Amino acid sequence: MYRRYDGDATEVVSHDGNDFLTDDQFEDGWVLTCVASPEDDFELEVAHLADE
Repeated sequence: MYRRYDGDATEVVSHDGNDFLTDDQFEDGWVLTCVASPEDDFELEVAHLADE
């Protein structure tokens, strides 16, 4: 499931096994929660990637 962080997602999560999101999408805040591990506390905005 895709979620969106308000900022660069690489600052708050690390992704393992990502085959779907590009580096630009990570920098735009997109997170693939099924392969993401949090690095700190943060909030995610619920949205669809197609909405962007």
